[in-house]
Amino acid sequence: MEQVTNKDYGLPPKETLILEEYREQHIVFEKLLRIVKRIASINQAEIHETSLSRFLSVFASFGFKTLGNIDRLIKRDSEDAYQLANTDLDIINSSLGVISLCAVHVLKQGGGMLELTRFLEDLNGASANNKHRAEGLLRVAQNLSFMKK
Repeated sequence: MEQVTNKDYGLPPKETLILEEYREQHIVFEKLLRIVKRIASINQAEIHETSLSRFLSVFASFGFKTLGNIDRLIKRDSEDAYQLANTDLDIINSSLGVISLCAVHVLKQGGGMLELTRFLEDLNGASANNKHRAEGLLRVAQNLSFMKK
């Protein structure tokens, strides 16, 4: 059983999670996957499954310390994330919805190109592709209603 410690993700000891328990509950991961499942069902796309546990460090960097924090993010921003992630690809990665959810959070917190690039670097490591992807996210987001408020 893999344990996530405060050292690994900056979580305080009382918020330490055991990933196996987290996976068994499926509650938050299922909610995170609903965004991409919605896109896949509309486009009849195949979903390529990948682990979403790599997002735990990103959520911790956002200051989210509990599953409740992530659950509130999903409830607040999932519709905007769906609009940002909407694509017509035949095969989509299961992390697409979570990436879009995180990008929406960054933008709603007043972030822009630099902050989107940092988020992608936190997630993927340093790469020139992160800036290109951040540009694409920002370009699509600028046409969505949450950016015009």
